[in-house]
Amino acid sequence: MAVRKDKVQLQEEKIIALRERVKQLEEDKKKLIFQLVEMEELREENKRLIEQINENSSV
Repeated sequence: MAVRKDKVQLQEEKIIALRERVKQLEEDKKKLIFQLVEMEELREENKRLIEQINENSSV
């Protein structure tokens, strides 16, 4: 019975560790999505500014 309990305990510990890992990965995913959105906004702003510069230099 002790061996069975140890196996169950190990499985429970693995499940807990996996849940914690999933939580961390979800946090990382949120951060990456935020960075991606931020990067897209910067790209659009950069594009707009380049167009503005081009318009001003052609005048």
